[in-house]
Amino acid sequence: TVRAAFPEADPSVFELLDDVYTRGVSRGRSGVRVVVPSPLRGKPGERFVDIKCHALKDSGGRVQGVIAFGLDITDQVRAHAEAERQRKELARIFAQAPFAVSYLQGARHVLKSANEAQLKIIGPRNAIGQPLPAAFPESGMRGVYALLDRVYATGETIVEREQPIAWDHSGCGDVAAGFYDV
Repeated sequence: TVRAAFPEADPSVFELLDDVYTRGVSRGRSGVRVVVPSPLRGKPGERFVDIKCHALKDSGGRVQGVIAFGLDITDQVRAHAEAERQRKELARIFAQAPFAVSYLQGARHVLKSANEAQLKIIGPRNAIGQPLPAAFPESGMRGVYALLDRVYATGETIVEREQPIAWDHSGCGDVAAGFYDV
């Protein structure tokens, strides 16, 4: 049996095979962890596979067996895990930065995240998840939006020092000018 041949296999694989055989319906699982012996080191190694199982039926439609296909996706799983680790590390670094950092997405400049220093500048507005022009409609912000449009359209880095920007920092309708590095 498959269980006897691969006793170290994830139990969910056997459940998948049994289900396909019993119900006669093709199914699959992605990212199944598989422990395989290593011929070089003599120690087991960890691999990840996508498994697709198909019922083999006779001319009367009765299930006679199951054929399973596996695709090794170990490199993709490890790359995804590494990318996630790096994303978390970068988020941790930005969160602790002593200067304002924001992550904007798309041509509408949707504010996806901001660190504490940026949130102090933004003030009490609930701007996360909103396009900046909707969150900050003050006319004094138009120059900032023009710069962001240019950066988004061209991909060039633009640094503007001590730009006068008039906006409602408190969210109470009181527009005040300040100088900001953009």
